[in-house]
Amino acid sequence: MDKFNAFDFISNHGYIDTADCAKLVRRALKANFPKVKFSVRSSSYSMGSSIHVGWTDGPTVDAVNAVVACYGGSGFDGMIDLKYNVARWLLPDGTVQGSQTHGTTGSVPPVNDPQPIGGKLVDFMADYVFTDRHLSEAAKVSVQAVLIAKFGHSFEPNTWYGSCYGDQVIWRAASATSF
Repeated sequence: MDKFNAFDFISNHGYIDTADCAKLVRRALKANFPKVKFSVRSSSYSMGSSIHVGWTDGPTVDAVNAVVACYGGSGFDGMIDLKYNVARWLLPDGTVQGSQTHGTTGSVPPVNDPQPIGGKLVDFMADYVFTDRHLSEAAKVSVQAVLIAKFGHSFEPNTWYGSCYGDQVIWRAASATSF
């Protein structure tokens, strides 16, 4: 029986440090993509910290972001160049449901999601969770074969095709594909 309780990570001050946040990210990734190997690394720097998730092939960036973005404790308002705090509702199993933030003046509206049953409001000390998907050569060849079948010619990596190079065409097609 799994005796995991995410509330064990919460400090006396109501926050979860970056290393423990990375543990929650790993757990969420394993639950959602059990056959994919992810690299989860935390970084601390002046005035903040973040988590970096990397993997090869597997699910799309959008699919992974849908699972891990909720573990970031900050948002960014590019209209006024301001980072702002986002508190999250953490459940005992380590999942996150909803958030609360004051937002920013004029650009980002406040959010006040209701407390889910059994949830605790926490601040994740990791400001952001960044994702970086790599493509194996086999995946690139597979995508290129689909492009050849669809368009009748290959897209060579260093050849210009009107609006971008061939490797960009391959990357764009691959970004919408799970392997």
